[in-house]
Amino acid sequence: MVGITKQEEGTFLMLFNRNGYVLNFSTNDFDVFTTNSIGEALCAKYRVSKGKSLTAYLNSASDENRVKLLSDLFHHYEDTMEYEYNKDFEDDHYWGSSVSRYNERYAKLYQKCKTIMDRLEGGSSAVAKTADALKDKFSSEYMSQQIDLMVSMQSTNPTNAIGMAKELI
Repeated sequence: MVGITKQEEGTFLMLFNRNGYVLNFSTNDFDVFTTNSIGEALCAKYRVSKGKSLTAYLNSASDENRVKLLSDLFHHYEDTMEYEYNKDFEDDHYWGSSVSRYNERYAKLYQKCKTIMDRLEGGSSAVAKTADALKDKFSSEYMSQQIDLMVSMQSTNPTNAIGMAKELI
C-alpha cells in the first residue's frame, strides 16, 4: 500500500475531527469502529476525546495502520454523511421534510480526501472492477492468473503491467 504524507493526513483530520468529535460517532461507537478497523479502541486506550485519540494514534501508528484507519473512516463518511458533500442530496427522513445540510467547506475537503484516497488505494477501483469483469468473461485459469499479476504490478512495476496488458490483448 502506498504511504501518506503528514499534510495529507492533516486534510483527513480536518474532514473527520469536529472540535473533539469524530464525524457522527459516539465515544462507544468510535471505539467499536476503531477496534473493527485496526484492532484498538482508541478512546479507551488514550483516555481523551475522540479527536485527540485519533490524532494521538495517527502520530504513533505504522504507515499501514494509519492508512487503514483513514481509509475506513473515509468510506464511513462517504456512506453515512453524503448530505454534507453532495449538493443534490436530500434527506426525506429528517423532520419529515426534504432538508439539505450541504456544507461547502466539507465538500471541498471531501474532494481533496477523495483524490488522496484514490492514490492510496492505487486508484485501482476502476481497474479492479474492470479486472473482475474480464475474469468473469474469460474464465480460464491462465487469464485469471495473468490479470491478478497485472493488477498487483500496477503500482510496483507499471511498465511490465502495461506490457502484460498488451500481450493479453
